[in-house]
Amino acid sequence: MDIVIQKLVELWLYDIEVFSQAWIYWCLMIPFMFYFSFFIMKWTILTTPVWLPFIIIISSFRIHKKEN
Repeated sequence: MDIVIQKLVELWLYDIEVFSQAWIYWCLMIPFMFYFSFFIMKWTILTTPVWLPFIIIISSFRIHKKEN
């Protein structure tokens, strides 16, 4: 588990380093928009083992109303 957390921290620091560079904000922030989209998709996938069990548990307790 420590290796996984260490890798996630390493990837997070890399992303912050990329967001800290000036080139990403040139040209009307177009590179920023592309990298930010990639960033959101990447972190959604990387953190899936954390948030998915909670979503499954919460959805299992929902009461489904029958439509008349």
